[in-house]
Amino acid sequence: MKEFAKNIIRFIYRISILRSKRVSIPSSARFNLNTNFEGFNKIGENTCVSNATIGKYSFIGDNSFFANSQIGRFCSIASNVTIVAETHPSHT
Repeated sequence: MKEFAKNIIRFIYRISILRSKRVSIPSSARFNLNTNFEGFNKIGENTCVSNATIGKYSFIGDNSFFANSQIGRFCSIASNVTIVAETHPSHT
């Protein structure tokens, strides 16, 4: 129960930080606490952002998925985009 309360407090703190940075995230969008928004960002409906960094003034369209990735500043990303940065063997 103590851990749950800590997570709620962290989440509320995170939301207040996002508001001060002018980040717009609709209620249908999802992000985790390891995601960093530089500020003045807009995230589309039904978009999921996980373990990512979103640069200042960047926008992501609806129905997109980003995991383990970095988006630079002043980027406009269309709807229905999936970016998952993973490593894999490059030799055979």
